[in-house]
Amino acid sequence: MIGQKLSPNVVTFSVLIDKLCKDGLLVDATKVFSQMTSQGIVPNVVTYNSLIHGACKFGKSEEAARLLSEMVGQNLTPNVRTFNILIDAACKEGLFDDARILFSEMIKEELFQMS
Repeated sequence: MIGQKLSPNVVTFSVLIDKLCKDGLLVDATKVFSQMTSQGIVPNVVTYNSLIHGACKFGKSEEAARLLSEMVGQNLTPNVRTFNILIDAACKEGLFDDARILFSEMIKEELFQMS
């Protein structure tokens, strides 16, 4: 892509990061993320969701929390997908109180409305 003078953008990088995370290649996904940011391409919520999902899927809850904090620090607002990833991971780890807290936070942020 670069050899053809086409510049990757946030979508291109996010797709690659998502695939690497789904394949369990978290170290490679992190390297691609670093390459992306070093090129001045700003990650978006989709990028972070892929990394958070990969971390949760492979039992790296501390890394997921770090990524969430970094995401918020970049003035990106977690969306319903972000919360679903985190709630799912908390439930799978038996952390039901944490899942309830996350669900309450999602409602507070008005990302989900009870009817």
